[in-house]
Amino acid sequence: MKHIPATHGGAAAAEALDAAAGVVRAGGGVVFYPEGTLTRDPGM
Repeated sequence: MKHIPATHGGAAAAEALDAAAGVVRAGGGVVFYPEGTLTRDPGM
């Protein structure tokens, strides 16, 4: 089992999704464990 580190937004997040897509294309599986960020700012 391997992991793909991901960050919030930006190029690093896009790279993580690209890596996950590559795993799926190769016949593997991907599981997302979302860790939310709480904000009281309604504009976010």
